[in-house]
Amino acid sequence: AGPSAGPFVWTAATGQVPITGYSVHGVSDDGQVVAGAIPLSFYAQPAIWTPSGGWVDLGTLPWMSQSGAGEAYAVSADGTHVVGQVHDGGSGYVPFVWTPTSGLEALPRSAGGTSGLGYAADVSADGEWIVGVVGGEVVVWDLQRVAQPILSVTPGQGPPAAPRTISSEGDRVTASGVGVGGVIWDRA
Repeated sequence: AGPSAGPFVWTAATGQVPITGYSVHGVSDDGQVVAGAIPLSFYAQPAIWTPSGGWVDLGTLPWMSQSGAGEAYAVSADGTHVVGQVHDGGSGYVPFVWTPTSGLEALPRSAGGTSGLGYAADVSADGEWIVGVVGGEVVVWDLQRVAQPILSVTPGQGPPAAPRTISSEGDRVTASGVGVGGVIWDRA
């Protein structure tokens, strides 16, 4: 058979294995948890896939009565922290973190942020550090989920860059964008 046209998982032992779903974006270090989205009605819903359980809907934000549209973009090394964006049921998409114990939680804006809209792009290996955009700022959230702006917005011009990755230890972030090229942020 030829290559899959949809989401798939590949290992040296099995090769390419198609999995149903809408999209896949990230994978845990052992390959046992895949972050992505599944189709739900007319939109995609944040979800994770495991070989033993298939796709699992990540649930809803506490104030919502039904699952919201969105996608999961990244997963920690051990598969216990998943990040992405989910619709808040009102004004738009908000960044989220999901854990098996806490469920789906919206990530807050920074103290000076103008709104809570945005997305979480990546998570450190241990899940303690998350990078994303919220309220037009590129931010890093720490373990207490406090948002620290690392690149600020020029009013009326939108985010200065899109966060791409965070290092395993959470101490370095890469971002790129129009007019700023590539940026590396160092927590030290």
